[in-house]
Amino acid sequence: MELILENKDKYRFQDFTLSAYKGLIESLLHNGYRFISYEETNVDTPWVLWRHDLDFSPQRALKLAKIEAELGVRSTFFLLPHSRFYNLFEKEISDIIFQIKDLGHELGLHFDFAHYNIKDLRHLEDACKHEKSFLEWSFKVDIKAFSFHNPNEWALKVGVGQVSDMVNAYSDYFMKNVAYASDSNGYWRNESIQQRIEEKHPRLQILTHPVWWTEKLSSPKERVWSAIDGRADGNKKKQLEHWKKWKRELPDW
Repeated sequence: MELILENKDKYRFQDFTLSAYKGLIESLLHNGYRFISYEETNVDTPWVLWRHDLDFSPQRALKLAKIEAELGVRSTFFLLPHSRFYNLFEKEISDIIFQIKDLGHELGLHFDFAHYNIKDLRHLEDACKHEKSFLEWSFKVDIKAFSFHNPNEWALKVGVGQVSDMVNAYSDYFMKNVAYASDSNGYWRNESIQQRIEEKHPRLQILTHPVWWTEKLSSPKERVWSAIDGRADGNKKKQLEHWKKWKRELPDW
């Protein structure tokens, strides 16, 4: 008889708690990995590029950044200027990004390829240059690396090492010479992070999306819905406080 697993077991919901997240970093440290930036790939010791594509929740990103800082490691947080789920111009959000930076982490550009009708490398260079400048001006930092958001086949095959003076996280070097694992969609579609660690590759690039890592056990759908609803509820609360401060009403039926 075929064993039918519940989704919580099939998709290993227990792997995506904050305590499990901390355990992954501790496992890497125990195995002698050095956490590096995208400009340090020439070191001789086993290394890991621990990377976050920040699609949904800066608040959850900050929680991960604090865990990493407590363990004495640093990572790179790739910011998405065209996100539908947070706004880098909001003071609350920009304050969070500055906190992440102040914890010692790197900031990078998460470039939304689908936002542009890019057909050649020159167009890619120009678009990346403008978004890089925006992030550097906004957060008083040098942006040294970028990752693609929703890349098409052309983007994944472009292969160049740098674009607009930023390291390409999807360059041929990383795709062909560095072992990789991702938590994309909140479950292991391929190898898990722990599996990659146990394989003891000398070079690792690990991609996480902060939205998938929460205090309590939950499903991927619950995690992302909670982030979206939390932002909406927070905006309602702040707007009501604003109107109350100015002694304005919000009439209803």
